[in-house]
Amino acid sequence: MHRKRLMVLGLVVVLALLVSTCGPTPEPQVVEKEVIVTVEVEKVVTQEVEVVKEVEVVTEVEVTRIVEGEPVVEVVTATPEPAPSLPVRTGEVVVLQAGEASMLDWQMHCDMNAHEPSRNIYDTLLMRDQETTEIVPHLAESYELLEPTLWRFKLREDVTFHNGEPFNAEAVKYSLDRFLDPDQGAPARANLVQIDHVEVVDEYTVDIYTTGPFPLLPVRMTSGHCGTVAMMPPNYIQENGDDYIATHPVGTGPFKFVEWVPDEYIHLEANEDYFLGPPAFKDLYFKPVPELSTRVAALISGQADLVVNVPPTEIDKVNNSGVAHIKETTQGAFMVMTKITNTYEDGPWTDPRVRQAINYAIDTKTLVDTILEGHGEVLGFPLEREAFGYNPDMPEYYPYDPEKAKELLAEAGYPDGFDFTIHVPNRRYLNDIEMAQGMAAYLTDIGINTSV
Repeated sequence: MHRKRLMVLGLVVVLALLVSTCGPTPEPQVVEKEVIVTVEVEKVVTQEVEVVKEVEVVTEVEVTRIVEGEPVVEVVTATPEPAPSLPVRTGEVVVLQAGEASMLDWQMHCDMNAHEPSRNIYDTLLMRDQETTEIVPHLAESYELLEPTLWRFKLREDVTFHNGEPFNAEAVKYSLDRFLDPDQGAPARANLVQIDHVEVVDEYTVDIYTTGPFPLLPVRMTSGHCGTVAMMPPNYIQENGDDYIATHPVGTGPFKFVEWVPDEYIHLEANEDYFLGPPAFKDLYFKPVPELSTRVAALISGQADLVVNVPPTEIDKVNNSGVAHIKETTQGAFMVMTKITNTYEDGPWTDPRVRQAINYAIDTKTLVDTILEGHGEVLGFPLEREAFGYNPDMPEYYPYDPEKAKELLAEAGYPDGFDFTIHVPNRRYLNDIEMAQGMAAYLTDIGINTSV
């Protein structure tokens, strides 16, 4: 038997659900607290060699931008009948996350726990309409392609950073140059390497030149998870340094940074001068609570307004609580995917028949129906249906066929299989370990001795 160790990176990210408690109110027509949640979802971009399996998940709660005065996806208001056990909080929203944020410099992290606070502090040039997913202006009031390699952005003239610094063309150029600087080390710099240079035309006009046609440039100027080109305050960073803004962020977003107490909370307050209007509530707290059951209990007891990573087993509990609910949506999802990352290293995985066999061996539909309790959808490709470039005619190209998987292994010279290791995050994402274990069981069934 061939003994090799395969490096497989398990990426488990999930689609947005909205979960919120409803606060008490004395009369049905009176709203004690209004929480407007705008969901924006970034895309997972991979350079695919051979994707093993992709599953679209719909059981994670992903809180994205909260109150930015844009098209509303969901409005959560007080219920007509008050819940007597809930404490009354006015002007405050508490979000419980899976862990502590690593930093709050949005250009410099790919951290899910830092992503949601960052969305509320910073802004981007463009954004997506939350109903149509079309790209629309945000800090830029318009943009156009003047030549195949030249994009022009006209900026809003009524925006300032939280520290009073003006938002203008110089700030845009600084933000893009900073993101593209190899010495800066932005983790998603590769997303924008097609940009050749940026020129300031006037105080509120910027030209972006690319090395060739770059139709994805507008997409890259929207909010994303890893690789967001947040607009940064040049003077503030030059005076205080990168390390300081990572812990004391300043942006143009709907909320201003107040305080970060490690392992306890990040406190933001409403930006009353926000160019799209002030938020609907004054204070926003992000608190790290790693234990899933603790987050759900806090939601139901009224100690939290929004929570992340609600497992499928808890969905009915939340929905039947009478004080909180979950809304599922298939719009703009993330995916569970497992990908082989060392196909050029010596081993069985260099043979495409082996990689095909791995695909045929895994019953993704059963994984969705069992581990995710049906809260998901099987895809045959690493791209959500709302994404740029999605082809609705693309078939599910790897159905579950263990016999064909065994035949392919034998043809490749591995009739007795080989040793195989799946590497997966430990509770970073929803049911990440269980999904990997399910895949490992299917691979073991066709003779690939798989460990997690």
